[in-house]
Amino acid sequence: MIKVNNDTGKEFPFKVIAAYVENQPYVYGDLTSKGNGSFTVTLSDVSVSSALENGTAMVLIR
Repeated sequence: MIKVNNDTGKEFPFKVIAAYVENQPYVYGDLTSKGNGSFTVTLSDVSVSSALENGTAMVLIR
């Protein structure tokens, strides 16, 4: 699990790929973090395998 803090004071749009955000599953989704808010990301099995085998996993993009 990864906790993401938005400390910009502004809404922050992002895309999520193959992960759970606040326990909601997303294959692909357009989301927005509230200014000065936080959210929790849980990696999918595929993302975990990619991170372990390749050293990276694309989960959140702007």
